[in-house]
Amino acid sequence: MDKLKINSIDHWVEVVDRHQLYLQELPAADAGHGRAILLLHGVFSNGRFFFNARQQGAARYFHDQGYRVFIGNLRGHGRSRWPAQTAKHWDWSFDTYVEQDIPALLRFVQARHNGLIYVLAHSFAGYALLV
Repeated sequence: MDKLKINSIDHWVEVVDRHQLYLQELPAADAGHGRAILLLHGVFSNGRFFFNARQQGAARYFHDQGYRVFIGNLRGHGRSRWPAQTAKHWDWSFDTYVEQDIPALLRFVQARHNGLIYVLAHSFAGYALLV
C-alpha cells in the first residue's frame, strides 16, 4: 500500500551571522498540541538522512505516529543558505553549531509548538547537543 504524500512546510531560521538554517516541518493533524520532534543530522549528511526524496525514513515514522516533525539542517548542509554578498567559505567551528545553530533551531520549534518536544540527533549533532 502506498503511503500518502506529506505536504511539508519550509522554514529558514536566521542566526546571528545571517546564515539561514533550513528547517522542514511535517505538520501533524493536530499541529498546535501533542508531541513534536526535532531531528538533527550528522556532520556528513543533511535532513534527507531522516526524510528522503521518497518520503521515507525516521521522519516518516514519527509523522505516521502523530508527531509534528521538524527536520533541521545545520549551516553548510542541505538547503541552508549562506549570507548574501559573502564568499562561500567555512568560517565556523564546532562551537558555532553548539552556541548558535542548535539553540536557534530549538527556539524556532519552541515558538511554534505548545506541547512536548523531543530531539533526536544523529552522530555529530548528538554530541553538539550534549555539550
